[in-house]
Amino acid sequence: MTTVELLPLLEFDETENHRRNPETGERLVNFWGYSPVSFFAPKASYAADLSPGAAQRELMALVDALHLAGIEIVVDVVYNHTAEGGGGATDPLHSFRGLAPDVYYLRDAAGRPLDVTGCGNTVNTNHPVVRRLILDSLRFWAEEIGVDGFRFDLAAAFFRGLEGEKLARSPLADEIASDPLLSRCLLIAEPWDVTGFSPGDAFPAPWRVWNGRFRDDIRRYVRGDEVGPRALARRLVSSPPAIDFVTCHDGFTARDLVSYAEKHNLENGEDNRDGSGFNLSSNHGFEGEVANAELAALRRRQVRNLLLLLLLSRATPMLLAGDERGRSQNGNNNAWCQDNPLSWIDWRLNDSAEALCRCVAGAIALRRELSRLAFREWSEIAGFTDIESREAGVRAVALVTRDAESGRALLLALNPTDRAARFPVPRSAGAETWVLAADSCLANGGFGRATERPRLAAETAELAVQPRSIRLLLT
Repeated sequence: MTTVELLPLLEFDETENHRRNPETGERLVNFWGYSPVSFFAPKASYAADLSPGAAQRELMALVDALHLAGIEIVVDVVYNHTAEGGGGATDPLHSFRGLAPDVYYLRDAAGRPLDVTGCGNTVNTNHPVVRRLILDSLRFWAEEIGVDGFRFDLAAAFFRGLEGEKLARSPLADEIASDPLLSRCLLIAEPWDVTGFSPGDAFPAPWRVWNGRFRDDIRRYVRGDEVGPRALARRLVSSPPAIDFVTCHDGFTARDLVSYAEKHNLENGEDNRDGSGFNLSSNHGFEGEVANAELAALRRRQVRNLLLLLLLSRATPMLLAGDERGRSQNGNNNAWCQDNPLSWIDWRLNDSAEALCRCVAGAIALRRELSRLAFREWSEIAGFTDIESREAGVRAVALVTRDAESGRALLLALNPTDRAARFPVPRSAGAETWVLAADSCLANGGFGRATERPRLAAETAELAVQPRSIRLLLT
């Protein structure tokens, strides 16, 4: 692991949420922090010392400690909206709305607050005054606090003009990219807003973007939806500026993705109306946690499939904290208000969590090994057997790629169906034989030392792949 990304550290009011958990009566809070009241002040209540200035000192000490461990720190920044809402009678007034609301916030044609963030307002990011404020804030965090980069929440809001119109280019994004200091930072965009608008590839270098297509197609394929081999190959190759992920803080955890078909957000106090209904998840026949050993094992295997494909991506992978140990939020896909065990990470390891941790560590080690080879494009291997029925077009796929310089090859055999599959094994270049580098059927992913990998006999003509599993061969 090279980089840690933290949710927002800008000062916010965690008590702004007045709802209660309808089941327990517990007062709910803003746990995530996507509601800034200042673009410069670190969150005071995150400090152990509550005296003035302590939060900044402790945060700088955290940054230094991470750097000493060889780890970068990226902070989630929210410049698309603030905690001031739309200006209603009950909305708070902290600063911008009292100074010059028409400067700091976008308005629609009728003069009402334009809301593309789902939070009541949209910051007028391309107004010269506001743009200067955001640039100064970024420089403060990079230069004074010492962070290495930023993840920009709902960054499509940067592509709105002074009248709220959609822009082909963003003056703010361009200026960040050309700034002598900020252009050396990691710049990661969440490239959409809540209306569905996305500027696509309009973020200039060195910006990187979250790859929603990778997330959606990998989820679809693993749960058994139709995803063509070419589309799957494109997702695994991706592009260098992309950040690939299958889960993030917003949505299901990996364990819940294979355990719940529907969101279960009643504890948020909004009658389950909050949170996305578009999850591309599967409960595999039963909603929620199960005692059935066979079903539980299938779900653990599906988590391994998701994380293995993520870590085989050629782009930069992002792993949600807790997924490496099978953390669950009991089907809650919008736990922004849950400052309790539902959102916390249990650092104790039972046997299942320990095995998954070993699996993820093995996948990361394999990724590091493969990064030294120039694998480029995947091509499909035809001729698999044992699957005569192609329901909804879903089928097992084998992909192969080669390093032109060394001649080494990588074969990825994927079977998302409920029946076993067998694939023809290509003859390896030269005298080398195929070795089994990963097998998601095994609790630890089948990872081990390179010298201990099982070798396929030279005369082996077919590779068997069990239902809902992945096997990886390497020469």
